[in-house]
Amino acid sequence: MDIIFQNKDWLVINKPTGISSQAAFAGDIAIPDWLSLHKNETVHVFSRLDKGTSGVMIMARNSKAATRAQEILKLEKSKKIYAFLSASDSLTSKRGKSWEVATAISGKPAQTQFERIGPCGKYFLYHAHIKSGRIHQIRRHAKESRVPILGDDKYGGATFPRLCLHCKSLFWPEIEQDLQAPMPSSMGSLGDFANDPGFLVAFDRRLQFYLGITDVFRCVHRGEMAALDCAIDFFAGYFCLWVYDEVIPLSEIEDRLAPYFKKLFSRYGAQGVVIKRNLKNPHSRGLIQEQKILGSTPPELFDVQEHGLKYRVSLTQGQHTGFFIDQRDNRLRVRQRALGRDVANLFSYTCSFSIAAAAGHAHSIISVDAARPCLETGKLGFAANGLINPDRNKFIKEDVRLWLKRQSQQNDMKNNANKFNLIICDPPTFSSTKAGGRFSVTKEWESLAKMCKKISAPNCELLFCTNHQEGHKDYYLNILKEVFANVTHVPAPIDFPVIKENQEHVKMFWCSIK
Repeated sequence: MDIIFQNKDWLVINKPTGISSQAAFAGDIAIPDWLSLHKNETVHVFSRLDKGTSGVMIMARNSKAATRAQEILKLEKSKKIYAFLSASDSLTSKRGKSWEVATAISGKPAQTQFERIGPCGKYFLYHAHIKSGRIHQIRRHAKESRVPILGDDKYGGATFPRLCLHCKSLFWPEIEQDLQAPMPSSMGSLGDFANDPGFLVAFDRRLQFYLGITDVFRCVHRGEMAALDCAIDFFAGYFCLWVYDEVIPLSEIEDRLAPYFKKLFSRYGAQGVVIKRNLKNPHSRGLIQEQKILGSTPPELFDVQEHGLKYRVSLTQGQHTGFFIDQRDNRLRVRQRALGRDVANLFSYTCSFSIAAAAGHAHSIISVDAARPCLETGKLGFAANGLINPDRNKFIKEDVRLWLKRQSQQNDMKNNANKFNLIICDPPTFSSTKAGGRFSVTKEWESLAKMCKKISAPNCELLFCTNHQEGHKDYYLNILKEVFANVTHVPAPIDFPVIKENQEHVKMFWCSIK
């Protein structure tokens, strides 16, 4: 998190584009929710920035400060200066270099002073001065002034990967320090990336959010970069580039992405890049068809850290890395809920959820997966964190469907003797085992939910996840709602933004029996 200022009363951050100031729905991760989850910080939001707007955002750290903040805003003692880009020049719209708009919004007075700063690449840079703002005040008044903000599809702005509105400075009467946030890279002249601004927007979305929290995160999500259908992850000093284009030779990809790698190395620092090509039909041809390494070769196995825990990964072996970055928030939620609970981690893979539960002092943990090598990697992770406890941690190599069936039968015979109060069910999209046969998440989602309910204690919480790219969120959500009393959809971490509507990278749901 880029923190501009903090004391006992106030926390001021440089908010990135793409995250809300307040939660829009149950389970949403907005700024205060992120701070609570990852920093154990409670804040009071009294002055919002739109989800797409970046820049200076002030929050109160206690209720007394929040009350004073309302008085400051009411008396208009604060002052904000915004910067924005527009594809329109005010000189050609007959507005001149400076002007004022005082059109009321929702029946309330609203005053915005505009100033034309000058050309910025092929766009035009403006400043907007306000005291206390109304909803979308600058965006509405910019449209009225015939200089709609770049990327503002709601108010007539030209198409762009982000809303190019940035709160560059704030005067707050209780803070003597200048509160300023530098202009984001995607709102500059763009330079080498003028034809691919989404790449720079990817930088703006992340800022320094994960500094001190983890050394593994997504730098560029699929759909953010125009140059190639790909995603780029950072793993403790190494990049992993996932290529989804099945035609372009890897040598050409290397040449095409050279300036991007230069920018990435400058921003994050890295020793090497592992390039992997994914295929659309992996189970007939193998998930990873090709692999190429640039720079230093990473160790076959090495540790990454997340919230003080170590997890074992490999960028060069197997189909996956052994660690799913998009489950970062859920691992922390599992850790926070685990105290004294009996945990079942189904389709456990390399047991990252189990490690988180053990760190949260779970009473017992059962990790079930059909792949023995994955379970062995999980055991290494337990050992690396000093969490091995054979009496409490069990690793079971078995098809999850068969294990669930057996547990249900044993419960019937032993009067509900084997019930769990924290269950994680994160199945693959497709798989097959010799004992259980073929598996398809869309076909077996309902039966998994019902079987998990049978082994759930009355106070059980359950996490269901799927990364099925073609499946719609509502399909999985509605099935869970038929089985469980309460279901909450939670989005992926903020380094996995939804680029296209209804195309979430991963679908995740927290459920409870009652």
